[in-house]
Amino acid sequence: MAAEQQQQQGAAPPAPPAAAAAQPTVPTASQQLYAEQVRRSMDQLRALFAQLDAAGGSGDPPTGFFEPCRGQPGVRLDPVTWDELSALVADGSEQALGTLGRTPLQIKEYWDYRDTVVLMRFASVTDYLRQKVFGLPTAPGPDGRLVAQVPQGFFWSNGGSSACNGSSSSSSSGGGSEQASSSSSCPEAGSSGSSGQNSGAHQLVTVWRDNDFPYHLAAGITHFNLWANRPLSQRQIEQHIEQHVPPGADTLWFVNPPVLQSVPSIWHAHILVRQPAEGAASAGNEERRPAAQPCGRLQH
Repeated sequence: MAAEQQQQQGAAPPAPPAAAAAQPTVPTASQQLYAEQVRRSMDQLRALFAQLDAAGGSGDPPTGFFEPCRGQPGVRLDPVTWDELSALVADGSEQALGTLGRTPLQIKEYWDYRDTVVLMRFASVTDYLRQKVFGLPTAPGPDGRLVAQVPQGFFWSNGGSSACNGSSSSSSSGGGSEQASSSSSCPEAGSSGSSGQNSGAHQLVTVWRDNDFPYHLAAGITHFNLWANRPLSQRQIEQHIEQHVPPGADTLWFVNPPVLQSVPSIWHAHILVRQPAEGAASAGNEERRPAAQPCGRLQH
């Protein structure tokens, strides 16, 4: 069962001025090309799964069966190491973040769950998440499937905001003192293009929970999501990390660019946490290795 915590913070903020309302973002030519590459990557996977089904295969696919998908956006055949994660998040581009993802079988597991569980009961994945993550009530829609009942102004628009990212690391010396460093690239909440409209806005609601379908990560790395009913600032994200991640752990976080967002209508950040190895707390003088250069996701 996914660990989850919901927080409501402060009174409802004033509605932003009309000039700050999010404007539709027109994708650039390169963004359109990359979006097409993402689509082709998923189509390629579907074709391979269709081949398996046609062959009546119910066991593991043949060795190397998914090799044609290697390097495609959202598909990951080998687990991502922490050094590679650090480099990809620091890069922050669509192409870099697009190399994160799940194994083909993890993707199929998600698709099967979405199609046979979620969409059998809910009108959309968005309705499902609005109920499951934020606890909003539901009502049957025209076809009998559940539709989330969203109060006016509860969600602020993502506004087509671009990716942002950050990282922090901390280590404890033998004397127990803690040293921390952090870096980030993220627009402040409320800035033009990130906050959107919030007529009759509700107070901020945030939910920290496990990612039900985490990326294909090396052992010792945990994948969380931070959900919110409006875009969060860099400092707000870092405050949640401080609240939920124990001292001594390394963290990376990012918000996917629109082309990689499987649920673009609900703001969420990805938080990746590496717990310190046993005995690391007493190795305060050990030099941290620099991040490696990159080798080259559905949120849920």
